[in-house]
Amino acid sequence: MDFAGYTDEQKAVLLDLLLFGMYLDGNLSAVEDRRIGQLLDTMNFSSPDARNRFVDAAYTRTRQRSSAPEAVRAYVAEVAGKITDADLRRRTFNLLVSMISSDNNVAAPERAVLGIVREEFKLRSSLP
Repeated sequence: MDFAGYTDEQKAVLLDLLLFGMYLDGNLSAVEDRRIGQLLDTMNFSSPDARNRFVDAAYTRTRQRSSAPEAVRAYVAEVAGKITDADLRRRTFNLLVSMISSDNNVAAPERAVLGIVREEFKLRSSLP
């Protein structure tokens, strides 16, 4: 996976979005976990403990996030405000699609979130 071009702050935002995508279907796969690890490997942490605290905080934020449509839209709008470059938005969307579809099944809530991300990111392509 290529995370070039993202700042560490944008990688943190991406991490949260990918974790949110992972939790939508309640099925966490080894592939998803490996991809999260790959993203974390590209980030600068002062120590393994700092990395662990960062990951723990990201998982906590994700578990607390509502899946209600209006809450998801507000969250995605916040993400869009931090990832403003069109190319990074496209790549972020593609990474999210890849994460969500890694179990070869895109459930209705996952499709809904992808639609919201596509709209908020101002992307034109169709959903998978």
